[in-house]
Amino acid sequence: MEYKVNIALVCDYAFTGDAGKLNVIGVFKNINLQKSGDEVPVHRQMFVVTNISVPSEKQYTQKISLVNKDTGGVILDLPPVIAGVEKSPTGSVDLGMILQLNDTKFEVSGNYAVDIEINGEKIEEIPIIVKVS
Repeated sequence: MEYKVNIALVCDYAFTGDAGKLNVIGVFKNINLQKSGDEVPVHRQMFVVTNISVPSEKQYTQKISLVNKDTGGVILDLPPVIAGVEKSPTGSVDLGMILQLNDTKFEVSGNYAVDIEINGEKIEEIPIIVKVS
């Protein structure tokens, strides 16, 4: 299946404005957290933004996961989003998603990633480097 990733990023805030404009604020790939006692460090808020072109006239399941690349452990395994796509004169349609993640726990420093799947196929990975001190 042919997919084209137009946008895949992590940021501080994102929303869709007038006339469908995508507004993205504070794109990042590094997270610095302070550990306090025995509490697990938490990143209070981040947004995952994707826009993927897919062939029209099909149903698609988009799945987002947050994984620790160093250990292979899954931090967040979110339920899939199902979208039905109608026929388009261009033959493809853009699937856009803005996902807000609150109070995400990162127990250790390391290499993390947001994995993006369409219909069970991993099509993109957004790297995140976390430093816990």
